[in-house]
Amino acid sequence: MTRKTKPEKLTTADLFERGCSLFRSGQYKDASSYFRLLTLMAPANGSYFAALGHALKKLGDLEGALPPYHAAVMLGGQDQPDLMFSLAETLKMLGHKIAALKALKQAILYADPAFKARLKMIQMNWRQS
Repeated sequence: MTRKTKPEKLTTADLFERGCSLFRSGQYKDASSYFRLLTLMAPANGSYFAALGHALKKLGDLEGALPPYHAAVMLGGQDQPDLMFSLAETLKMLGHKIAALKALKQAILYADPAFKARLKMIQMNWRQS
């Protein structure tokens, strides 16, 4: 008699870790699938939207990265300098200079001193371009 095993029950944390593992190994398309699923499963979690934005950006889908980045910001990410810089960088790459500078300013506001110094140099370069 063959014993049937129960399917593995994965939590959102398990799925997020799998998505992050795929992202770290450069499998951005597969990672984006996990992150997209997570945004549906837990639509109030800004980290899932931010991760989806990062994966889409790595895939070169800059327009597609904007809605998840904006969702992450709306869900409380405006005080996360890494997220705000990623949003700013994406906006800049799409030619939205004013919006990019605004997001960059928000990143600078919450950045630690070393990151703040780097962001201020970027800000200076962007203003001159």
